Amino acid sequence: MAEDRRQVDPGPGDYVFARSTDLLRLATNPDYLATMQPIDPAITHPWYRTLAEVRGIA
Repeated sequence: MAEDRRQVDPGPGDYVFARSTDLLRLATNPDYLATMQPIDPAITHPWYRTLAEVRGIA
């Protein structure tokens, strides 16, 4: 039986995806993204498991 990847916490080799407009920005210059972005192990907004989900086609 295939494993449902949505129910599995990401491991060190797994990728997650987000829209750049949804990520944290530097307070000193909002044109730049913050270097470190928190990722909830449950993979919640703004993070997605696939690029298709980011684009809204999954």
